[in-house]
Amino acid sequence: MGQNLFKSKRNDEDNNNHAQLTDDENLFFEFIVSPEYLDWRNDKTITEEEILKISKKQADMPVQINNYLYLSNAENAHKMDKLKTRNITHVLNVAGPSAQIQDGTIYEKNNIIALNIDADDEEGYPMLKKHLMECQLFVNKCKKMKNGKIVIHCHAGINRSGVIMAAIYMLEEKKNILDVVKHLRLCRGNACLWNESFVKQLIKLASSKALLGPTPNIASNNNVVRKNKNTFNSKKLKSLFD
Repeated sequence: MGQNLFKSKRNDEDNNNHAQLTDDENLFFEFIVSPEYLDWRNDKTITEEEILKISKKQADMPVQINNYLYLSNAENAHKMDKLKTRNITHVLNVAGPSAQIQDGTIYEKNNIIALNIDADDEEGYPMLKKHLMECQLFVNKCKKMKNGKIVIHCHAGINRSGVIMAAIYMLEEKKNILDVVKHLRLCRGNACLWNESFVKQLIKLASSKALLGPTPNIASNNNVVRKNKNTFNSKKLKSLFD
């Protein structure tokens, strides 16, 4: 009981210490957590055949985010054939021991450098504050290697690795946050980044780096094709990957 009380107090402190959004920032939050706005399938130029092709590609992890960044779940990040075909040189696990490869020597035998970081996928967990800098340092080591390529993964490749990937990609490419999230969801699927506190942390980071971009006008956004009027929430998204 004492441990649960301590954990509860820690989460309360985390919630109070980060991600208090301004009114303008909250517009970005509402835009990101409402799946219909950044649903890659709403692109009028994409055919049904292309949607099926892209969906199949999203499931073939690790998925490529840019020329050296890849996002994955744990299962595929442990498969040497998947890593070799993509010329992966580094693997970053941000889900701790439970998502760590059982035989760590396999990476070493295949000349892959690995780093394991123990982070929680919980609402209120300060993911970026605690782990972004360490992740950036590891990614920078990969970039300094000739033809270096890195896979970032957690269990499902959605939240912990999703927000770390989004933050690093946003900072590296100097892209605004909505373009970043839309790109990640195109690559990994619309379920990417449903942890709302992680989204808030990403918004705060973007705001501090002048990478929010134009403020979305949710009420008058007429460019959205709402193919599915029954929008889904984060709990429904999570159930798809449990």
